[in-house]
Amino acid sequence: RAAAAVAPAVVHIVSTGAAGNGSGSSSSSLLGPHGIFDRPQGSGFIYDPRGYVLTNAHVILGTQPALPGSSTGIPWQQQSGSKRSLFKLQNSSGSSSGSKSNKASKSVDRSSVMVHLADGRVYPGRCIALDVPSDLAVVEVNAPEPLPHCSLGHSNRLCVGDWVVAVGSPFLLKQSVTAGIVSCVERKGSELGMVTSPRTEYIQTDAAINVGNSGGPLINLDGAVIGVNNMKAPAGEGLSFAIPIDTVKTILSEISRHGHVRRPYVGITMAEVNTSRMAQLRQTCPDFPADVAAGIVVTRVTPGSPAAAAGLQEDDVIVGILPAGSSAAAAATAASSNGSSLSVSSLADALKAGIGG
Repeated sequence: RAAAAVAPAVVHIVSTGAAGNGSGSSSSSLLGPHGIFDRPQGSGFIYDPRGYVLTNAHVILGTQPALPGSSTGIPWQQQSGSKRSLFKLQNSSGSSSGSKSNKASKSVDRSSVMVHLADGRVYPGRCIALDVPSDLAVVEVNAPEPLPHCSLGHSNRLCVGDWVVAVGSPFLLKQSVTAGIVSCVERKGSELGMVTSPRTEYIQTDAAINVGNSGGPLINLDGAVIGVNNMKAPAGEGLSFAIPIDTVKTILSEISRHGHVRRPYVGITMAEVNTSRMAQLRQTCPDFPADVAAGIVVTRVTPGSPAAAAGLQEDDVIVGILPAGSSAAAAATAASSNGSSLSVSSLADALKAGIGG
């Protein structure tokens, strides 16, 4: 019943504006010699009845989400290009206070997407938003009547072992359904070797996500979308990853309010230290304050960055700015959201006063 609830809103996307060059749907040798995957293809789902479709950026761009045997040696590393900011294609300019915002250099033909609905209808679509760092894209379809749409759930309510269902078009097999469990609720990008987005978190599942599933919904047993299917580890079985829907909601909110995603920039590489790790830290550093339960260790400071100007140094431990209920790593970027800037100098003062920064 969960799959039946979302099936009418799950679509098959063909990006005719980019030649097939090894995207998530380019394995033509598996389906015959006539180049059935000559164009980048993937999945998506309608999240707004006015005709807004969510999918992966690599489906639109025709780039590969996972490249086995790459020079990095990580079989699941995203190959979507360099860091870019979410932008409206009509207006790619603009940046915000306290963030770094880059224009996308790769042009996308806005009329080059064909959206195939489950009931057989086909509509031309245009990509109105594209974000390479999060691998998300929004496609707009002009339909004469409201379209069936999915209900967005809450990924922060997931638990390891929960049953989930993936729906999409693997190898052009439209409306295919696979099921599995949640293996990890917040698999870090750093664990997957993703250098450009090490703090990005993914839902890990053993539900089969294959070529063509990219951009399709990962749903719970109530039929609510809790993730966007994104990539798999080709070298292993049962290692699939989805973008949490709570992350997607944040991206959609940013594009709606600002036309692009504003990403705060401090200039540090950091590692989260939880309660158990903090106990180990105290064993090696007996003078560490006993009332500090968690924090962020600065592992690298970028020369010339705001962090460097404020005096932050390698091995500093940030223990402030934690909103209630936030994880330590999330707090570092959340502090400069909504247009406010992160005061690195005040953090440095707090470090010096609290732990001798």
